[in-house]
Amino acid sequence: MSHPSTDYDLCVLMGVHDGWARKTRDLGLAYQITGEVQYADKAREIMLAYVAAYPTYDLHTTRGESRIGGGKVGPQTLDEAVWLIPFAQGADLVWETLSETDRQNITENILQVSAREIILPHEMKVHNIQCWKNSAVGLVGFLLGDEELITQAIDHPERGYHKQMAEGVTPDGQWWEGAWGYHFYTLSALWPIVEAGRNCGVDLYGDALNRMFDGPLTFAMPHLHLPAFNDSHEVDLSGRASIYEIAQARYQNAGYARLLGQTQRDDDFALWFGDETLAAGGVRTWESDNLPDSGYAVLARGEGVDYCVAEAGPIYEGVRHVRTVALVNEQTIVVLDQIACDEERLLDVAYHHRGEWTAHPDGDAWTPPDLDAYRYLKDAQLTTTSDTLSLTLNSGVITLAASDETQVITATGMGDNQKDRVPMVIFRRRAKETAFAWAISLDGSPISLANLAVSDQPISTHASVRLTTGDISVFFAVDLSKNSDVFRIL
Repeated sequence: MSHPSTDYDLCVLMGVHDGWARKTRDLGLAYQITGEVQYADKAREIMLAYVAAYPTYDLHTTRGESRIGGGKVGPQTLDEAVWLIPFAQGADLVWETLSETDRQNITENILQVSAREIILPHEMKVHNIQCWKNSAVGLVGFLLGDEELITQAIDHPERGYHKQMAEGVTPDGQWWEGAWGYHFYTLSALWPIVEAGRNCGVDLYGDALNRMFDGPLTFAMPHLHLPAFNDSHEVDLSGRASIYEIAQARYQNAGYARLLGQTQRDDDFALWFGDETLAAGGVRTWESDNLPDSGYAVLARGEGVDYCVAEAGPIYEGVRHVRTVALVNEQTIVVLDQIACDEERLLDVAYHHRGEWTAHPDGDAWTPPDLDAYRYLKDAQLTTTSDTLSLTLNSGVITLAASDETQVITATGMGDNQKDRVPMVIFRRRAKETAFAWAISLDGSPISLANLAVSDQPISTHASVRLTTGDISVFFAVDLSKNSDVFRIL
């Protein structure tokens, strides 16, 4: 007897079920495109096989339990929904070819059971998984003309589509779970019910969904990669561009067209929704942007110096940490960390930089403490300095301005996984208040950096930095008094 939590055969079987569901959909598409009934007949054969088999499948969870939250084709309601969506789409595409008896059997033995008895009883409020379940239930509702299922999927006050859009999408366009993997996974869940609604006279396209397509473009870097937010890796947006075919078809946006113009457009979405007359979309104008709702700022090189002042919030009781970052030019970034505590504390500022160490001061071997994050450091060395210090990588130079005595710990940290080693540095001081001034030169150009006092004011609220690189010399002053930030550039 297989056990879902330890055996892999049920994962394989779930993949087989998903494959049959997609075949049903694709056969339905082939029938609609060609009009050849052989495709509809094959889809019917698959569906009738499930009419016989589906009632025999036990309700089960990943632990083999027969309870709400489990599925029949798979061990979760998520699995059930992901399977049911293309199955229902395929049924819809060949529904006209089926006899009344076939329709009744498919409805009573599969569609209604899956939607009503398996998926609906398991509620998850605002969540990416609930979006999949809403689409599955909604598609069954639209196919059968079942107004109750449609209402459950779209208008339920705690978990319906409108609730997901109202509370799940931030004003900046990110899905609330804060990782690009969840963002695109949610988009993949949303489009089936939105498009089904459109085909049935229910307009679910709106501003919130539009923002979800805009959001990644806002955060994308020039090489079309998205930053590694939360538990997502860095994401290549061009590899997620296919869903923008439907976005462009429904919203007509130059940014979407520009993205699609940089891809092969040889996928299902291009076939289903692609615009053959797609214009190039023009050239993007890069501008800095402040996105307070999601807690991010984008710095882009324009005229002068763009900067951001951000407060970490209640990271530790009795600690205030404000970071100012300025983009001096395409290759130079300066950072000022101002920290104030209610008492003297050990303060670490950590930074990871892709590349490899090529030169850093010889120091003593340092054993990281067995604490979260620290335990993943390797090849750590420690040196102590009060002078300006430069650390060299094959991908840039990190410079720390002279200031109070600072322990500088160099090591490698964890990148995409524990085997992916990334150079990292920790600037460490024991203080009640302090300011770390440091800079990054991406092309390796030397940087002169001075951390200057501002009269007799505490450096945790009043600090200034002078940076010189090449023919550029800039003076920064930051005033954080009275909970406000004033940034001056001379």
